Amino acid sequence: MTTNEGILVLSLEFVFSPAQDDDYKRRYSCIVTRNLCFPRPKTMTTNEGHVDLDDVWRGLGIFGKYQRTQAALLLLTLLPEAIQLVVVVFIGFRPPFHCANVSPEQAALYTDRYSNTSVQLSYHECQIDLVKNGTNTTLLTLSPCPAGYTYGLEKDRTFVTEYDLVCDGAERAELSQTLLIVGQMIGACVLPQCADKFGRKKILVLSNIGLLVAGLGGCFLPTFTGFAIMRFLIGIFQQVSCIY
Repeated sequence: MTTNEGILVLSLEFVFSPAQDDDYKRRYSCIVTRNLCFPRPKTMTTNEGHVDLDDVWRGLGIFGKYQRTQAALLLLTLLPEAIQLVVVVFIGFRPPFHCANVSPEQAALYTDRYSNTSVQLSYHECQIDLVKNGTNTTLLTLSPCPAGYTYGLEKDRTFVTEYDLVCDGAERAELSQTLLIVGQMIGACVLPQCADKFGRKKILVLSNIGLLVAGLGGCFLPTFTGFAIMRFLIGIFQQVSCIY
């Protein structure tokens, strides 16, 4: 057998049903390369040392119930991966917001400087202006907001509101999605190599467990740093689909 034959003949044990085992043993020989056993029909023809792939598929027979079931189960594992990819549209939503109202004690720290002038506080998205009454004159600008932010949603509804990823911190919200994509790049390079070495089933199961743990961790970690790390790990484990 040539190296080309070993490369061309795919691992076919996945597509054989249990009912085909006896017939498989009778009709197929075993091609061994890199410590793996690949079935090959005894009637397989070659052309200048190359395997005729059509003979392989004819030997496998029709795409039956067993193969459809296995394919459906594999496709189901794509569902949590897809959810983690698009969920940022919902958990990363940035609602309307503005600076939270400061307490009278806090306000006095700034207004007392202008005790001889009538002033008021004007609240904006990322700053509070100390404005002279009756004019548009801004005497003082407070930024960032000293009392935090008020949102149009509950505080824990999205990670943007939970970690105050607005104004000067707005770029960190996009960083979490960037880390996910970087994780996908690393996972696409590493997981197929691990699958070749340790087996696809082990890597598939472990990656889905890792995806579950990282997803739950991102929900409960109290800091943005922890959340960003979990998004990075999710990106790595998502690429288990590369080994199908």
